[in-house]
Amino acid sequence: MDEPEYSLNAEKNLQETISALRRDVCPHLNELLSNQDYEKLCNIDLVLLTHPDGVMLDAARWRTLLEAEMPKLYERGVLRTRVDVFLELFSEDSL
Repeated sequence: MDEPEYSLNAEKNLQETISALRRDVCPHLNELLSNQDYEKLCNIDLVLLTHPDGVMLDAARWRTLLEAEMPKLYERGVLRTRVDVFLELFSEDSL
């Protein structure tokens, strides 16, 4: 049986993405959205959008990495993560 064709660079691309998030985004969002001005915030949804022939990441790995980088939001229970795959499906309506 054939194995799924995941990108050979998936782990490298994930690490590069997380590295950029660590430097620029995660620390700022973690602090900003954890202050009292946002105490009624109930969800933060961080979505990684990919294409079927692009990088296919493990959603659990994505969640684990972001939870570690945004501990205050994770502890509050407002952090949500997911990996979405964008599919372009043919439709007769588009003709």
